[in-house]
Amino acid sequence: MNAKELTTEINKVAELYRKQLEADGVNASGALSTFTTEYEYDGQHFILYFNLVEYWKYAENGRGPGKFPPIDAIKSWIQVKPIVPVPDLSGRIPTTNQLAFLIGRKIAREGTQGKHSLEKTMQSKAMDAVIDAIKKALVTDINNEIVKNINESIQ
Repeated sequence: MNAKELTTEINKVAELYRKQLEADGVNASGALSTFTTEYEYDGQHFILYFNLVEYWKYAENGRGPGKFPPIDAIKSWIQVKPIVPVPDLSGRIPTTNQLAFLIGRKIAREGTQGKHSLEKTMQSKAMDAVIDAIKKALVTDINNEIVKNINESIQ
């Protein structure tokens, strides 16, 4: 499989994941979709790496109750989303810092549910087509290599 074909297929995988992130509503700031990809092929194994932002695992798998999440990340999320605070019983509207604390406290108490966007991407029919294209190209490469070796041994 030549590098151009492989790059095309890898870009398809990345685009499928980006679309799934959007569909799942977990990419408010756009940071989750700014990842890069790398791959390795050692003749037996094809490995695709996604270089994702640190917090992707929480978007993917959720976060259990317990630790308080980073307040700065929540404040950024509030500004990007944008979250409109609701007045409390006395009519006061919480500041961004207060709102971030309240959201963080709820996450620390209850945790969050993951969206499993990467898992959904890998199990999609569109991904099946990409995997089939990569397999076909790799089989063609192997066949070409076998024919080349046979021709060289005959000469």
